Amino acid sequence: MRDEELKQVIEALLFAATSPLSSQKLSDLVGGIKSNRIGRIVAELNTEYQKGGRGFRIQEIAGGYQFYTLPHLAPWIERLVAEKRRKLSRQALETLAIIAYKGPINRLQIEAIRGVCSDGVLKTLLERGLIQIKGREKSLGRPFLYGTSKAFLRYFGLRRLSDLPGWKEFSDRGQVEAKQISIPHGHSLQEGG
Repeated sequence: MRDEELKQVIEALLFAATSPLSSQKLSDLVGGIKSNRIGRIVAELNTEYQKGGRGFRIQEIAGGYQFYTLPHLAPWIERLVAEKRRKLSRQALETLAIIAYKGPINRLQIEAIRGVCSDGVLKTLLERGLIQIKGREKSLGRPFLYGTSKAFLRYFGLRRLSDLPGWKEFSDRGQVEAKQISIPHGHSLQEGG
């Protein structure tokens, strides 16, 4: 297939998709095109969009490609969207941060960090698909282990969990005080899946 035709096919597939499409999925749909060629085509499309002054690009999010609008156009998009994305409560954001930076983690560990019961928040985050059960701990009672999901990555516009800023970056920017979320330096990130 010629590059110009492949560009049209990739655009059409991404336009019609409701979630990010991986290079492998695009390759399967197109008929065995190599991943590096798909990446090159996506880069060429983005260059064309930029030169043409388009209000969108193709971005790699949550392990796949997806169209997104440029951030400065957000006010107009918000007017269009009738049902606004439900905002997350402070408690939900706090719990998500703990899970993202410390996960997989069990409920008691989350509650020890937060200092309050987290049953309701965990249930809400599970229902919204932002976290998922990653397995069970091999300890007494075999508690569930919680981790982030692909929906979490999409919600925050991340390609992978390691794209989150490090704890030091948070404290250097003054965005989060250490007493708000107790996550020690030298944390390890686990991929959302």
